Amino acid sequence: MNRTVKALLRHISFVGVFFVVGALLMLVTGRRVSRVIQASQQVGPVAMSGEEEASGIVVDAEGVPVPGAVLHVYPVGSGSTTSDSKGRFTVRWHHTSGDHPALLLGRHVDRGLAAVLDIAENRDDIRLELSPGLTLTGVVKDEEGRPISEAATTLTAWGGNMGRSLSGVKGETGIDGRFRVYPLPPVGRFTVQVTAKRYGRAEWGFHCEQAENDELKAPEMTLRKADLNLDGIVVDQDENPVAEARVSIYGAGQPYRDTETDARGRFRLEGLCSGEVTVQSYTTDGRNGRVKTVGGASDVGIVLKDAHHVASSTPPEPPSIKGRRVSGIGDLGLRGLFHSISGKRLLLCFWDRSQRPSRHAIQELSRLNGELLARDIAVAGVDVSPGKPSDQAVGTPFMVGRTAQTEALRQSWGIRGFPWFILVSKDRKVIEDGLSLSDVHQMASADARP
Repeated sequence: MNRTVKALLRHISFVGVFFVVGALLMLVTGRRVSRVIQASQQVGPVAMSGEEEASGIVVDAEGVPVPGAVLHVYPVGSGSTTSDSKGRFTVRWHHTSGDHPALLLGRHVDRGLAAVLDIAENRDDIRLELSPGLTLTGVVKDEEGRPISEAATTLTAWGGNMGRSLSGVKGETGIDGRFRVYPLPPVGRFTVQVTAKRYGRAEWGFHCEQAENDELKAPEMTLRKADLNLDGIVVDQDENPVAEARVSIYGAGQPYRDTETDARGRFRLEGLCSGEVTVQSYTTDGRNGRVKTVGGASDVGIVLKDAHHVASSTPPEPPSIKGRRVSGIGDLGLRGLFHSISGKRLLLCFWDRSQRPSRHAIQELSRLNGELLARDIAVAGVDVSPGKPSDQAVGTPFMVGRTAQTEALRQSWGIRGFPWFILVSKDRKVIEDGLSLSDVHQMASADARP
């Protein structure tokens, strides 16, 4: 047998061993190997069916090409691209189901230029003309009114009812708690979100058309302390613990947290704020469940049901009462309120004094009462705190009623958490419900419309 034949046989033997080992690995690891293969198939510049493409040039107001401009397609795109030395670019995005626009955002930070253009119909030889951008500023504070430094800011761009977080458009607050996002285009809808270590989150949505003198000023953004833990267990409908179930939470002002249950179905979510949270869990086979509770709760139980079941152990979410005529105000301990504030709008706040955000809201309402009155807005409070009435509300400069915190109250007034703000018109109809404290600050400001 000559050397060539021997080498060929050795090669065949090696390949055979390789395939045998590979087959054994697949049999042993099962889904894990499948997951790795699937993930690897999604990485890299492989063209996918339904991929869209557009190309063109970025120029300034003088028509001069702008190299180094960063471009995003939203809300359907991902990542970003940069115009070349001649201002040319090509952007790609994957087509999604639904009637979503394709908006092209261009920014050149060093030159302070920005623009946005709808490219849904025109995708060949696009000409994106950048102009001087807008500046968004704001300040982030804790519940005691102290500035929070090193809070991270992110920006979400909206097209219709779909939003996309823009990579690279990030910032951080300084020692005075202030942040600056620059440049922004003259038109478009965005949301700025702020987060910080050991705190929750806050956000403010705005339209660039609101700018005055090329500036947008966000209302003061307050972050709650995130120093509570939440413990619980996930079980199936037969009350058997479910291992490796994903668990996450969401709620107004709450940080994003998620984890996985252990072999006994137990889980712990760390670093939550006080106040209401929804805890949800799901498994890869489609079972899911959710429950409403509060930050700091222990022994929270989630029962997983099949996907077609409504997996919730709580009553339905209270409906909005926007547009409804207010009645039953006397049942809240506020008899004669509308007579005393005749000719003014009403800002009604339900609070639970056992929760820190409610205590902070009471302080802020007392401080802003005069400014709100100057805007023809009267303030009233409803204390739903458990236990005996507190004398802490005696010093408030507005009327305060008291009632029990019941499910009937939540459903009647659309209350989904505390504090809960409702703005009522002069003719006793609800203008808005579920307002934030930032909205209240904006109403009290001199720039707010009456």
